[in-house]
Amino acid sequence: GEKVCHIVEEVTEDLELKKLDNKGTWRERKILYLAHLYRASFEAIMVCCADKIHNLTNMIQLTNKKESSRVWSQFNSPPEDRLWFYKEVTLCLQKKLNHPIVRELEKTFEEAEKVIPLKKNQGAIEKMTAVGHPFR
Repeated sequence: GEKVCHIVEEVTEDLELKKLDNKGTWRERKILYLAHLYRASFEAIMVCCADKIHNLTNMIQLTNKKESSRVWSQFNSPPEDRLWFYKEVTLCLQKKLNHPIVRELEKTFEEAEKVIPLKKNQGAIEKMTAVGHPFR
């Protein structure tokens, strides 16, 4: 009960920020999430990893359908930003944990990079990653 609740809290982003402006606070929420992830427990990291694998797998499956542009219009951020976030999560988890589930996340992320449609300016991911976040 209480332990599970604590694990869920560790991998849940700040909902107060999300209420303020879902799209406008997207990047800020993700940076705070990453900072929190660096301090997360083993159990929380495992839950995070499984969640991100699931999310990426769903994105890959939706992207492979013919209506992928309609699918992406429902997200609060463009594909480039989402890939940036998942890349940062993957890098964080690689540093925190040597475990098969992290390798599965790496593999799933690499597959997502191949199929998720990006704008012509793919340099956006590199620019955002170069800026990174202050927690590495």
